[in-house]
Amino acid sequence: MILMLCLAALVAMAQGDIQFTVLPPSQEDLPASVADALELKVKQIVTRNKAASSNPHNVFGIEAEVTIDDTYTSAGLLDEVSFAKGTLTLIMVNTVDGSLYHSEEFEVMGDASGDEVKALKDMLTGIKTKDPLFTRFIRVGRERIEDYYAKNCPYILSKAQNLIDTGREEEAMSYLSAISETLPCFEQAAELMKQLHGYILDETPDTVVMERTVIVEKPVPVPVPVEPTPSPVPTPAPVPTPVPAPMPEPEPDNAPIDCDITISIPDFDCKVLACQGNETQKRIAITVEMVNKNPDRNIYEWSSLRSVIDNKGREMKSFGHDGDQSIKMPPYVKVQRTFYVKNVYERIPSFSYVEFTTNAIVTIRNLKVNW
Repeated sequence: MILMLCLAALVAMAQGDIQFTVLPPSQEDLPASVADALELKVKQIVTRNKAASSNPHNVFGIEAEVTIDDTYTSAGLLDEVSFAKGTLTLIMVNTVDGSLYHSEEFEVMGDASGDEVKALKDMLTGIKTKDPLFTRFIRVGRERIEDYYAKNCPYILSKAQNLIDTGREEEAMSYLSAISETLPCFEQAAELMKQLHGYILDETPDTVVMERTVIVEKPVPVPVPVEPTPSPVPTPAPVPTPVPAPMPEPEPDNAPIDCDITISIPDFDCKVLACQGNETQKRIAITVEMVNKNPDRNIYEWSSLRSVIDNKGREMKSFGHDGDQSIKMPPYVKVQRTFYVKNVYERIPSFSYVEFTTNAIVTIRNLKVNW
């Protein structure tokens, strides 16, 4: 009876509005307190828009990321006030097969008078859960999920069958329950769910089964003697003369990538060591090597990626970096930093423009992306 009620609940969920589970942030460099605050804020947004799922088998999730893009100072009546401008990115995903349905970026602002953690928390506090932009995000995401299921029914059913064949029945049940009755593959999904229900019911008997050991006598085969056949004498193969492999040419240490770099001040140097795309992480990593040539300047520099435009003229919005926002740059010391262009959903061949700030404003043009 309980399994029948669970099955009915899963089918009912498939017939209603699409609901979402808020997933924990996956940013590696995000402090735990900021990650908790971000997850709570997204839950408030989803609940406010009546899109929160309480079903543990729900397959639709929302991931969130938050980054600081820039800081600036505004002259107030009594004193100057520092602000941080950042980006909140929300992504709708399928928790079973990893499909991406919809993503959107929202500009956020906060007080930057303290450290980076305080600035991030202040930006999250300033997010208005009643903002109609979030309502539009939920509505558009639901429409795109319905379109995805309508266009990919054969693949989805095949994926569900594969889950069943590999013994992942509960995941298959959750996966199939997301198919709405308005979609063309609803009947096939419902039939598979019925089969799964019967399988799970058979797997959990409510009576005790006594097993008996039955001894079966098997005839013992009698070996038949076989005359041995003489094996042929092997002919020794000629030993090949070893040919030494050509020695590879040594690669230069930290060889820069060919691109055009402009620097705003003369006592600062920079070169690009790598520009690597990662399809799994959906981001591009730009590694640079910098040298401060000013002997009188030895402080922590505020470092951030400010602007990126791809070869088609599209401006990227979501950025990140390794380590803390500020970076120590002693005079005449090589310092490396990796910037991240995030939420990249295609193989971008190159960037026509990249700009970041640290001790100077550095602009990079015609930067090729390796995948």
